[in-house]
Order: sequence, then structure tokens, then C-alpha cells
Amino acid sequence: MMLPQLPAWVNSICVPHLSILHISVLTVEAHDLDMLARLPALRCEQQDSKLTSNSPSGEKALSSSHRQVLSIHP
Repeated sequence: MMLPQLPAWVNSICVPHLSILHISVLTVEAHDLDMLARLPALRCEQQDSKLTSNSPSGEKALSSSHRQVLSIHP
């Protein structure tokens, strides 16, 4: 199941001890990536998305599937 966007509860206040996240979202915005970067305990993140907006002007780049895996080891 793909969510329309990153849920609001995915933030450093609600889930400060979240260490592994696998999520499927339709759109990924720059502020979503900033929010994930603020999760202090996050060590592994995998996201699947279909629509990614990266440009400051709000232009959207469409891709059939996008998968990003981030693994950080202490």
C-alpha cells in the first residue's frame, strides 16, 4: 500500500527511537528528507515512491518506481 505522503507522525518528537523505517509513499518532498535526517536513532531507511519533487520551483519528476536505501552504522 502506498501512502500519499510521509505521515506526520514520522518526526523526531513522535518517534525519537525509530531505527528502521520501510515506507511506500507516492510523493517525496525535500522537507520529508529533512524530517528523516532529524531522526536521531534512524539507522536504516528504505522508501519506495512513484513521484519525487526535488526542484525548488516545485517541478515534479515522474519515475515508474524509486527506491532509496540508507544504511548508517555507528
